[in-house]
Amino acid sequence: MPSFGAGFDRLMALNPHEIQVGILKRLRGTPIIRHTEAFGMVYNPQPPYNILRTDRVDFDTMQQMNRFARYWDMIANSGRFAHTLPLLLGDAPFARFWALSAWIYAQVQQTHQIALPRLFVLVHGAGQAVLGIEQSVLEDALLQDYAVTGQKGQIPFLSEVRKNRATPQDGGKSGNQRQLRFLN
Repeated sequence: MPSFGAGFDRLMALNPHEIQVGILKRLRGTPIIRHTEAFGMVYNPQPPYNILRTDRVDFDTMQQMNRFARYWDMIANSGRFAHTLPLLLGDAPFARFWALSAWIYAQVQQTHQIALPRLFVLVHGAGQAVLGIEQSVLEDALLQDYAVTGQKGQIPFLSEVRKNRATPQDGGKSGNQRQLRFLN
């Protein structure tokens, strides 16, 4: 895992448009089968025949890697978190996203069927709880990203303090007008 993490960080430094992370699969007739014994590979007997563990990566770590890959697609590759992603990744992209993906999974116990508003809430929670991103900085970035999604209604991730501050009794005249527009 340290080698994979270092390679991931080097790749991120190149600022690619997308990184596809996935677990190797054994397709019938492909030469990977010749490495099975040498690397202690155990494959899922059901399609898509993904690797469940190796002599270097245990089953639990491989499952976390699958979750990392899924959340990476949902958050980084989707393009929906363009302003927030740099905050999430900081100067240690792999380690920080690994921690983020572990936290999200601990909260929801799933990698699919996560609605977009809920994903924003989860990123907001992980950004604060695990990555220590200052709340107002994180919320500013999430607001920018949320505006692009076209979601309507209440912004689910804003703190109650910020909601109250953004909707003052004076009709919203003293709040940030861009944010107020999205709150209404």
